Amino acid sequence: MKILHIGNIANNAFQSAKMQRSVGLLADVISFDYYHIMASPEWDIALRAPTNHNEPDWATAQLPRGWERPRWFANGSLDSTIRYLLAPEGSRARVLLWRQLEWERWLICSRSPARQRAKRALKARQLDGLPLGAALARGASERLWPCRAQRWLDRYQATACGERTRLADRDCYHSWWMHPYWRLLLSKYDIIQAYATFTAIPAKLGVPFVAYEHGTLRVLPFTDTAEGRACRESYQAASAVFVTNLDNIDAARQLKLKKPVWLPHAFDKQACFAFARAHRQIWPSLTTFIAPARHHWTGGDDPGWAKANNRVCQAAKLLAAKGRRFRLQFIEWGEDVAATRKLIADLGLVDFVEWLPPLPKPHLWARYLASAAVIDQFVIGGLGGVGFEALALGRRVISKLDLPSAREFFQGEAPPLLTAESVEEIAERMEQVLLDPLDRNNRGREGREWIERWHSADRQLRLQLQVYEQILKEEKRDEASSEEDQRSGALHQV
Repeated sequence: MKILHIGNIANNAFQSAKMQRSVGLLADVISFDYYHIMASPEWDIALRAPTNHNEPDWATAQLPRGWERPRWFANGSLDSTIRYLLAPEGSRARVLLWRQLEWERWLICSRSPARQRAKRALKARQLDGLPLGAALARGASERLWPCRAQRWLDRYQATACGERTRLADRDCYHSWWMHPYWRLLLSKYDIIQAYATFTAIPAKLGVPFVAYEHGTLRVLPFTDTAEGRACRESYQAASAVFVTNLDNIDAARQLKLKKPVWLPHAFDKQACFAFARAHRQIWPSLTTFIAPARHHWTGGDDPGWAKANNRVCQAAKLLAAKGRRFRLQFIEWGEDVAATRKLIADLGLVDFVEWLPPLPKPHLWARYLASAAVIDQFVIGGLGGVGFEALALGRRVISKLDLPSAREFFQGEAPPLLTAESVEEIAERMEQVLLDPLDRNNRGREGREWIERWHSADRQLRLQLQVYEQILKEEKRDEASSEEDQRSGALHQV
């Protein structure tokens, strides 16, 4: 079975494909024109994070000796990633196109003087007016395939540069994604799995696909915008939808999706277990909390983005007023970092708070192990990567949770979180941790055991394979029915 994963926000496609390849499935990932630090395979293993998050220069990071990006992960400009995956395995074209992808990432992300000289060369060829991804695609096509992609590149330039088109806004949405070779590429695979709003690609082409939502359905498909309509219609067109956030159960039903499947969030559970075993020497601080959630709260409780970081600060103020001694660690990322800093100062909590830079997974997990508990988010009633990884590492997690939805999503047993939502409830849960510093109630062990039972790779793979096999059977049945109709039509004409 050959599977193509389209889009790699938060490394979800990478983790899914890696898990599928571990059992012998031929899974590839295409991640085009997107280089974010948390959408890179290096993020899971780097020992030092690049300073630029949107265009990370991994040459400045400390990676394990000899590590290389897997060749099944195609990341670069749209044109180059498609051509790379179309090239036959082991062919000279494939080797050259892999070098092309590496060069493109270097040109976009590197901070070296040589990169600045290369950009000046692009500008000299009058390509600098385009977004860099488009410039790279045009440059590559001019050198290697002079005419084939010109029509798409012209459309890319018109759309990316903001020129008005005659198309309706819904048809224009992400029209620059519509490369002429998409259909050829998708035909090479048995299953197409598209993430977030990348579902627009197979939906627009009329190709059967599986949609994978990771927060996509909370708000977007219910907004009357081009992006919202494209999201809604593409998810409704999907042969099946993997819903990975339990707070989106109601949204999936409201959209009347064909085949919603409650699928646990993709993450490498075994890596967490192995990390915890290898770092048993890290003892948790009895009074330290780490709150790694992105800082986003000044715009209200927008379920698509908000984390309610302000409630954590206000809860800390209640604890400090009671004379409790503790340390609260925040990660310096998100659009509201400055607002959180100001709130901390206004509440008189500067001496209680420590700020950490964005940390690659190994460093972040070490911080989890060194903390008494992990504080997540308090807007949506679901559980994401922070919560799952903290539970797998045996740490107590304070977060909001919709218990009825969690029981349905996980077939009866909700994750053993320290649930909270209001400022007062968060403060109570933090005090509960402080009063049981050694976790004599074994909440951390319960969380690790829950992950083992309900969030195993075996369960995730089994759910996905059941859906894939059913889709393939339906496609075969439809093909057989179509052939029968054609034969009947021919006989009727005779």
